[in-house]
Parts: sequence; structure tokens; C-alpha cells
Amino acid sequence: MFADDTNISYAVDYCSPVWDEFNVTLCEKMQKLQNRAAARVITNSSYEVSSSILLEKLHWDNLSLRRKKHKSILMYKTINKLAPEYLQNLFSIRSTDYNLRNAEMKLNLPKPRTEYLKRSFCYSGARLWNTLPHSARTANSLRHFKNEINRFLSPP
Repeated sequence: MFADDTNISYAVDYCSPVWDEFNVTLCEKMQKLQNRAAARVITNSSYEVSSSILLEKLHWDNLSLRRKKHKSILMYKTINKLAPEYLQNLFSIRSTDYNLRNAEMKLNLPKPRTEYLKRSFCYSGARLWNTLPHSARTANSLRHFKNEINRFLSPP
């Protein structure tokens, strides 16, 4: 890894779990920036080389996947009381009197009446958490959780 890689990573990932859902156009522009500029600068490649090849060579996920992984990690920390209390207060574990398959550790999902709520962290975070496999939601450590989401979210 290069020193520039770390600085670029911080700039692109800063608060990404929160702003992830808000501006599709901005997200696309940032992905183009990573593809065209960062990957080319770090690998010292010309514009004739495909950016997807460069990202694969650097073992970089695309930004959408990175934001999803970061949001998943923040959700794990929140659910397991490793995040500030104000984040913990945004979510509640779904409870039911029935023994339903795959219901363990799922969150209550607020009923969105607007697109704004659908893009909010409390809704998108809970929705993402509920889509994770049972083995990830019930992981006993952050390291185990990261391994599970890398296995689940990363492309084959």
C-alpha cells in the first residue's frame, strides 16, 4: 500500500455510512474519481488501462460496496453497544412471541412515508442489518463479523 492510498481512503470514506443513501449523482462522481484518478495515480497507469482492472489489481472494492461494509460494521457496533448511546437509541431489536426462522437479532424497521426517511441512516441501517445472514448478525466479535460480511458482501 502507498501513503496516498490511505489519504484517499479517508477522504472517500469519511462519514460514508451516514451520507451513503443521499446523493446518487455524488456517489457516481466519487466512484469515477476513484477509478480514474486514484487507481491510476497509485498504479502509475495510463488512461488506456481499464479502471476495473486497476481496482482488481489493487484489491479495492467499489465505493458502494465499501460504504455498505462500513455501514454494516457501524450497525454491528451499535447493536452490540460498542457505539455511542445516541446511535443505540435509533434501533430496537424486533421481538415476537413466535419462534420464526431467521428472526434472531433482526431490527424493527420504521415505516417510511417519505423518500427522505428511506434514505436516512436509521432506516437504511436497519434494512441492511436485516439482510445480513444470521451468522453475521450473531457474530461474537467484531473480527468475526468483518469476516462474515466480507464473505457475504464481496463479489465472488
